[in-house]
Amino acid sequence: MGQSTMDIGRLGSEQAVFKRKFRWLFTVSDYGYAGQGWQSQGNIVSPGTKKNDGHICKISSRPSISFNEQEIQHVIETIYLPAKPTWDSIDVVVYDLKGEDYLYRWIKAFYNPETGQANPAAQDTYYNTDISIGYPKKIATLELLDGHGNKIEYWILQGCWPVNITWGEVDYSSSETLDINFSLRYDRAVQYTIPT
Repeated sequence: MGQSTMDIGRLGSEQAVFKRKFRWLFTVSDYGYAGQGWQSQGNIVSPGTKKNDGHICKISSRPSISFNEQEIQHVIETIYLPAKPTWDSIDVVVYDLKGEDYLYRWIKAFYNPETGQANPAAQDTYYNTDISIGYPKKIATLELLDGHGNKIEYWILQGCWPVNITWGEVDYSSSETLDINFSLRYDRAVQYTIPT
């Protein structure tokens, strides 16, 4: 029987690159499923109409998935099979900067609070004549970076839309900056890992 050692193996290798929580970029495109015109503009939720137009992300997370179970009765056993997957919504926090209203314009693509009307035309088509609003379901990208800014992993989230948005409280006794919190619902997510 071989003797065990205290060697930490690959964790101590010079080639080991740990993914870090603070090295990431998050972007939402303005072209829905079609994906044409997709461009990364940094750590922003952006309509892509001009450089750095959109909210700057503060907190996000990687996707998570759960499966429904299909129960199968067989003689004296019960076995389970994976059934429909459900991708859980992602909570995102962005800085609330003066003059930035992209999330409000995004919800106006499918619901206009000023008139109280839904916009079925925007929901039924991939493109909208007003590019500052666009199709309500978009594509999001989450990129993880190494210490040199190189992409080491990225996720494509398809069919994204804000299922809820909280603009947050104001408080005379606080000196903190304002944030906007929202939950991003998406249809599915695909992970890509960059080979070392």
